[in-house]
Amino acid sequence: MKGLRMPEKESKKFLKFFQLVQSFAEKHKSVYFLDTGEGREIFTKEYEGEDLSGWLIPEDLVKEFEIDFNEGREENDRWDIYYRFAEWEKKDDGIIIKFVDYGIYED
Repeated sequence: MKGLRMPEKESKKFLKFFQLVQSFAEKHKSVYFLDTGEGREIFTKEYEGEDLSGWLIPEDLVKEFEIDFNEGREENDRWDIYYRFAEWEKKDDGIIIKFVDYGIYED
């Protein structure tokens, strides 16, 4: 699965949650690449997940970023401007994902 280094180590419910994250990334014409979990977990019949941090990469840069991501070079300053927190929120009968830039890489 695009955006995860080792999807085979994740539970089926987490993979379904990450697919949800990717569906919201698509609305931004982007792909989300996971760095780490940030806590504030959610467990439902369908999903298990938490707030995440990672890179929201525009579609036109995905192939280029993926090379660095797969080789462990994604923490190069070049990609900092795309670092976002993926925060879940219950809304009506579903879950939405918001991508938040807390400006942690600003000068």
